[in-house]
Amino acid sequence: MKVLKILLISILISACNSQNNDNEDVRPDSLFSIILNADSTYLKKENSENNEKITDNQEDICSDENLEFIKENISKNNYKFIENAIVKYSKIKTDKALAQFYSNVLDSVVEIICDAIWKYKDKNNTDDGELEQIWNDEIGNCMPFITIVFASTFVGTTAFKNYSNLLKKAKTTDGFSDNKFFEVMHTCEGQYPSEIYNYYLNDYDANYRHSLLGNGNHLAVIMMAIDADKESDLFDNELNGLVAYVLNIKEESVFGSSKEEVFKELTLISQIQDSTKFDLSNAEYLKNRLDTTSEKIHYNCANEDCSEYFN
Repeated sequence: MKVLKILLISILISACNSQNNDNEDVRPDSLFSIILNADSTYLKKENSENNEKITDNQEDICSDENLEFIKENISKNNYKFIENAIVKYSKIKTDKALAQFYSNVLDSVVEIICDAIWKYKDKNNTDDGELEQIWNDEIGNCMPFITIVFASTFVGTTAFKNYSNLLKKAKTTDGFSDNKFFEVMHTCEGQYPSEIYNYYLNDYDANYRHSLLGNGNHLAVIMMAIDADKESDLFDNELNGLVAYVLNIKEESVFGSSKEEVFKELTLISQIQDSTKFDLSNAEYLKNRLDTTSEKIHYNCANEDCSEYFN
């Protein structure tokens, strides 16, 4: 259903682009309603008989050898915190419990493991490729909620939240709020959130980036966030942060799409404002800026070489 939602949004933008370019507002009401109201049906709970059984026994989560590796590479206090996090995750049965784990525990887990990886690398003089494999092999079964990745030459090998596995976990819990939240996070970020790249919202070449505004992806994420927010307030702060991240576009000047396509998507985002508490004002800001600036703006970079306009 996620694919269908995005397809509908693409059709919506294409339909808007086929209209004449006078000053009247775009009116996507009927199709917008279809997309926005396709809520709890697009993510169904897996049959509990098909879900892997998770017990409260720590030894069923990961091996003694895995736990010993973790214990050897972090402080005593941090190990106790990680051990409690592993057990707590195994006991999660509801969307509320998963939301609390995500909001109150996971960031600290990522920070502790990141620090441990960097110290392990310095101590053992381990190259990044080997480092990634060692740590995933040692902690993957213990902590499926994170993944170890060589992110870039700037960041090195580090730990990230694993949205693929968090979404799988959400499908085993009671309640739908976690399903919808991790679905939109997985759509926007992929398996894990990169500190440098987002291939859903941008495209990259060897030495430049251009925004994908105009292809419907920004609108798709925002509408999925609105849909997730309708379910409950469990992920309020996180959804607000996600929408702000998606709309961190005020200074964009290089786009893969045409000017018409960019303006149509910005218009559609602005028209959603009355239906959500999220602040979407950056869309109107960017539209006005693009329309009035004397700065050179570059469009159609998906089909043209825009590498000279480094962004």
